[in-house]
Order: sequence, then C-alpha cells, then structure tokens
Amino acid sequence: MQQLSSISATVLASTPVPPTNAGTPTSSPVHCSFSELSTELRHTKASLTSDVNGVRPLEDMIAEYDETKTEVVTLRNFIHTLSLRTQPHSSMD
Repeated sequence: MQQLSSISATVLASTPVPPTNAGTPTSSPVHCSFSELSTELRHTKASLTSDVNGVRPLEDMIAEYDETKTEVVTLRNFIHTLSLRTQPHSSMD
C-alpha cells in the first residue's frame, strides 16, 4: 500500500497544471485556430447560400419540365386513342 501511495504522489507531482489565463490577450494558438475556423465557417455559409440561390431556379425549371412532360404524355395518349377510333376496322365479312 505504501508503494501505491508513493506512485500516486509521483504522478500528481509530475502532472503539470495548466495556468488559468482568463484575462490574457486573444493571440493564443487556440484562439487563432478558433478564429480561422470561424472565418472558414462564415465563408462556407456564404458559399452554401449562393449555391442554394442558384439551385432554386433550377428546381423551378425541373418542375416546369415535369409538368410539360406530363402534358405531352397526356396528349400522346389522347392522340393514340383518337387514332384507334378513326381507323377503319378490318372485317372479315
């Protein structure tokens, strides 16, 4: 048990305690990294906003295309139905 106490005391004594510098200037490496990440995040948000603004008109065009495609299919089916009605029937009289 004596040996365990001395190991614990050695570990505690050799573990450095980080200083608390709440009032220090903001030029620490951690702050610089945070600042860089914050700037990158702002640029990314701006880029995504720009991309969304570019995609919305494309979505509108796709919706319009889908509507036109549906109308064409409907007209094609209508024409096909009319052509079946107007074709002379071959009879085997």
